[in-house]
Amino acid sequence: MKKGKKENAVAWKHNKKKVEHEVKEEKQEEEEEQDDEKGRDGREDVVEVKVPPRERRISKRLIYSSVAGVGFIIVIALAIFISKEVRRKSEELIQEQPLCSDNSLMCPEDWIKAFNKCYYISVDHKSWHESQQACANLGANLARFKTHQEMDFLMKRVGSASDCWFGLINEEGNSSWKWTDGTSPPEWLQIQGAGCARLSDDGISSDSCMSSRNYICSKEDRCS
Repeated sequence: MKKGKKENAVAWKHNKKKVEHEVKEEKQEEEEEQDDEKGRDGREDVVEVKVPPRERRISKRLIYSSVAGVGFIIVIALAIFISKEVRRKSEELIQEQPLCSDNSLMCPEDWIKAFNKCYYISVDHKSWHESQQACANLGANLARFKTHQEMDFLMKRVGSASDCWFGLINEEGNSSWKWTDGTSPPEWLQIQGAGCARLSDDGISSDSCMSSRNYICSKEDRCS
């Protein structure tokens, strides 16, 4: 009888330990599953982190500010480059032009300076077209004038010795006088007849363009 009770007690203890072991294993498995779920939850939280709208706005502002800053630097650099190029071109142009002093006429020898022009009265005689070519060879044209004062000045210079060709022509006889550059003379300058215009101390008159006469050339004074 005692032997049976002892065997039952041993069996009960064995079963108890077995049950406790199984319970412990189940508990460990539950804890491991909970840890795994926590780990997954943590990873998901990391993935799903969202930047607040305010921080996104700040980031965009920083990007826009950076782009604007770079653009501003580029514009300033271009402005400096263009300014230097303009200055360099201006200096080159100044170096190419002759320097004029206050007393410098800049008119060639035997030319007359007046009304911001240089005038040349020839000593040889040519037709009107030959006279225009001779003036062109000197870097000028047959004389043109816009005012009474300029015309009176040339009339006095010509004197009574000879009539001189100047730059008006109406060779076709259509009453449309033109300067050598194709422009019309002022309204007060009226010439009768046709052909080419000549100037003397008596005034202006027309003549055959083939006639041989002195001539007056004019060109701009470079220092005026």
